Amino acid sequence: MKKGFLSVLLLMGCGAEEIKETEKSSEEIVTDVSKVDNEKEAKYIKPDTKTVEGNNDEGEDIIAFHWHNIEALPKAENFTEAVETIFGKDRYYYDYTAETIEKMIDVYKANDDKQVVTVKNGDDDKPISFVGGFIFDLSIDLDVDPRMEMIDFLHYLKMSDLIKSDSDTFSYAIRLYNKREPGMNYSEPAMLWSIKGKAIAEMDFNDKTSIYKSIYQYGKYEGMYPTE
Repeated sequence: MKKGFLSVLLLMGCGAEEIKETEKSSEEIVTDVSKVDNEKEAKYIKPDTKTVEGNNDEGEDIIAFHWHNIEALPKAENFTEAVETIFGKDRYYYDYTAETIEKMIDVYKANDDKQVVTVKNGDDDKPISFVGGFIFDLSIDLDVDPRMEMIDFLHYLKMSDLIKSDSDTFSYAIRLYNKREPGMNYSEPAMLWSIKGKAIAEMDFNDKTSIYKSIYQYGKYEGMYPTE
């Protein structure tokens, strides 16, 4: 956890692991949005974020990435639904990540701008403390551009009225980790994007390409795939 930012206090074993940065070829940003046929599909499937546009000289797929059509989605009722709609259900990093995110909505409703909010984590477990905001610990999907996923996710939180925009101290952090194989130590995040709720409320998601190109100017951005 970074000092001066929020902490999710849970007991777990963490090991230091060197972050392996994966090279990714430069891809053209495609701003055509995915189509959502009906509310049922939007609720239970992850909208497409990529298409195969052919093959290169080495026979590898040429991938074009697409923004989600956030405005066509029904509002997420909670943070878990927002995560699973944009990232998918298989992207939680720590064993307890899904349970922690599920409890975020209770903290969100009860926060009232308190700096530290603690919620009960089961009958016998240690409580979870949220200091100044929320953390989403997820695994990277190297088949899609993680920056575009993160932008879409913040857009979806905003559209779903899950952004606490009345405080300059409350932040949202997305931490993306390289995939952890069974038996591996937990690693440090390969990417981090933390941004205040007030800033998210002010962001113009009608121009996502501009946000993408200047992502490092919005909040605190660290990690792989630096924007040129």
